[in-house]
Amino acid sequence: DIRKVVDGLDDKKAFAQMSDDILTLSTQLPMAAEGIAEIVAAGGQAGIARGDLMQFANDAVKMGVAFDTTAEESGQMMAQWRTAFKLTQEDVVVLADKINYLGNT
Repeated sequence: DIRKVVDGLDDKKAFAQMSDDILTLSTQLPMAAEGIAEIVAAGGQAGIARGDLMQFANDAVKMGVAFDTTAEESGQMMAQWRTAFKLTQEDVVVLADKINYLGNT
């Protein structure tokens, strides 16, 4: 449950907004809302700020497609990279792009 791992979602309005954001993202990306919610939960569990979670989910979905992994795997991988290497989200995307490039050559 996202409420358990993302700060500030005890407020019904904030939770409704997060739900709407996840549903909107699911119409823009090749992943169901449930998968995006799993990524958001993984990000919340890793301590990613609530305001950064939609970008994190967006990037993780794209990475999941590029790496042919599940939603949970891509979200966990990005969260681990952020924590282990002390990277920003932008840096994680650059790292993922480079790994994907090397994997395709």
